[in-house]
Amino acid sequence: MATVIGMLMSVLGWLGAIACAGIPMWLVTTTAVGVSTWYGLWMSCIVIINQRSCGFNDDLFLQGTLKFKVLTISAVVVATLGLFISLFESCSERKLHRCSGVTFAIAGLILAISVSWFAILIKQSFNNPVVDLMASFVMQNDFGASLYVGWAAAALLLFGGIVLSASNNNQVIFSPQPTNPQQF
Repeated sequence: MATVIGMLMSVLGWLGAIACAGIPMWLVTTTAVGVSTWYGLWMSCIVIINQRSCGFNDDLFLQGTLKFKVLTISAVVVATLGLFISLFESCSERKLHRCSGVTFAIAGLILAISVSWFAILIKQSFNNPVVDLMASFVMQNDFGASLYVGWAAAALLLFGGIVLSASNNNQVIFSPQPTNPQQF
């Protein structure tokens, strides 16, 4: 049962990591006149009175997002590797359960580092004394939905990986032969 719960948490975390990488809402900037700008890893969107216009970021090094792109995609790739490891194993091989669990946990740590590092940079921009006082009244930076999705996905990957690797997998769930031949 613990294996199923760990696997379910890990798969949900993997899907959340994919959503975190794709949603263009890592940073949300709102102005006093109601114009919102959403910044993501791959695209930016401007929202004016419920009208949204999005475009892909042309520059790979736009505002230093390359490190966050690499970390987030690495987390998705490592979680995908953990998923493949868990799918291609038989139910009795405990080492592969542990290996896939550790792989999911590593993916969760990588994603947590990426999302938290970006959040720290946003938080530091809130407290930047160089920013003009008037600009702080006109424009407000907030955490986007992708950060919250990323934190939830990282927690699911981390805890799902821990549960999966710590579960007792010595018992075979589906066995073609009776496990105790003396009963028959």
